[in-house]
Parts: sequence; structure tokens; C-alpha cells
Amino acid sequence: MINPSASGWIDKFFTKLKSSEHSVPETEDHFYQKLRKTGFIYGHIISFDTPFEIKSKDWFKEEISKIALLNALHGIFLLTNKEKDPFLFVEKANAF
Repeated sequence: MINPSASGWIDKFFTKLKSSEHSVPETEDHFYQKLRKTGFIYGHIISFDTPFEIKSKDWFKEEISKIALLNALHGIFLLTNKEKDPFLFVEKANAF
């Protein structure tokens, strides 16, 4: 289980992502439409666009937002770089 309040949650997220079918967004519009359906664009997150289920029941809004933001940033990274290596993403995100 991923817990955004515990240390190592980003590694757990990418471990689950790596072991599942995760595709690179085809176009910016496709990425935007999928992100929009999650509620992230509106600031009211109702789901996550991940190939695996994330159970966020009993989580604080901040915890849900952490996962949603990480997933959105990773989606943009995939779209712009066509690179699936999560460690490269984390490295570039930390550098930013």
C-alpha cells in the first residue's frame, strides 16, 4: 500500500507502476483529457490515472494531492521525453 505520509512512498509508487502496464500518453490533448477526468485540473481529485488501483479511503486531502501531483508530473515527463525510467524522472524532478 502506498502511503504518501510515510517515507519511501515515491519508490513504492514507481515499483507498482513499473510492474503494471503503463503507456506513454500519445498526445497532449489525450493526456489533458485523461487528467481532466481525474479532477486534478479542477482541484477536486476524484480518481487517479494509473494502471493500478490506489485506495485513498481515509487519506487526507494533502495525501491524495501528493499522489495526483506526482502522477501528473510523471505523465508530462513521459509525454515530453518518451522515457519510462522512473529514476530519471525523479532525478530531473529533484534537479528542478
